[in-house]
Amino acid sequence: MFQRFQTVLLLIATILTGILSFVNIACFMEKSDIYIINIYGIHYFQPLNIYLQHFTALIILFAVVEASQLATIFLYKKRMIQIAFCGINIVLLIAFIITMLYYVSIAAMLLNEKFTLEVFLFLPLLSAICNIWAIIRIWKDEKLVKSLDRIR
Repeated sequence: MFQRFQTVLLLIATILTGILSFVNIACFMEKSDIYIINIYGIHYFQPLNIYLQHFTALIILFAVVEASQLATIFLYKKRMIQIAFCGINIVLLIAFIITMLYYVSIAAMLLNEKFTLEVFLFLPLLSAICNIWAIIRIWKDEKLVKSLDRIR
């Protein structure tokens, strides 16, 4: 299973998306207050650690994306289904990116503060690129198997 390059790509995509559960997406700074946005919600950092708003839709979408990417890895014997799952993953990742940007923009409007976007906001985009690359590799693998079947 892991000797195939496309499986490694799918594992990298899963890890890149999974990193989002541990890092911040954006940071808002007021005079002495710091508001941090991660996939779980808006976190008021000083003086108390309080979640101001939970992003339930983003959490559910994150769980669906991760489960779908893990399922894609284990479909290595069914290449055409794996290609379909990669396509579904790309659509889910685009929806996840749009939802994240929506929540960040809503938070910016509510807090009326300058914000800094973190580099980690673009990890789902890198994950989508890995999925596209995996589709290309799976398709080449499928063409190779069909050509070998034709020779026999």
